[in-house]
Amino acid sequence: MERYDISKQLSFIDYRKNFAAEKCVSIWLGGSFKKGTATGYSDVDIYINCNAGQLKDFIYGRGKPVYIAVTANPPGIFVIIYDSGLALDLRVVKNLGGQQYFSLSDAAAVWDIDDRIYKYFPRCAGPDTGRLFHRARIKHLRGKSRRAFSLLSEIAREIGCDYIPTENFAEDFDFVLKEWKKKNTMAEGLERETEYLKKEFEKIKTGV
Repeated sequence: MERYDISKQLSFIDYRKNFAAEKCVSIWLGGSFKKGTATGYSDVDIYINCNAGQLKDFIYGRGKPVYIAVTANPPGIFVIIYDSGLALDLRVVKNLGGQQYFSLSDAAAVWDIDDRIYKYFPRCAGPDTGRLFHRARIKHLRGKSRRAFSLLSEIAREIGCDYIPTENFAEDFDFVLKEWKKKNTMAEGLERETEYLKKEFEKIKTGV
């Protein structure tokens, strides 16, 4: 089922254009929005050339994220999730001139891991648990249950909790998330976001 609309992503893309013009910074799009294959479940891939203050203004200009961290592998990707269900993959890069879109291979050539920027944000020591929770919820909503349960198992191994999959994804998801809440202060915000996604999808199914 791909009826989940992309209005929140398109709204953010408009925000990106306005922010870039107002702050005189360069911001590019990549991923599925570059390819024209985006759905309502797609993350927005952002590449930005800016300083630490501009980056914080850009991220928080759309509200306070419920989850934000920097990945260790691959290194230097900001994973940002808002309570509306909007998710960003953001990379800080050197200036590429006037291009509006570019590919991951282009970005790799100008990767800019700048500790003066990254030190202001939490860095993931291992797999990005918050992103895995978000992805598990999305996979389940799309009817890809096997992959959703697989992601829950991956999270459980990472956080070291005893988890035996059942046939009830909602209960399993809540169980693993509660275990993570014992160890991570951002879990409560992520819980709000995943509940929002679930409610929005129920509206689609019921036609409300």
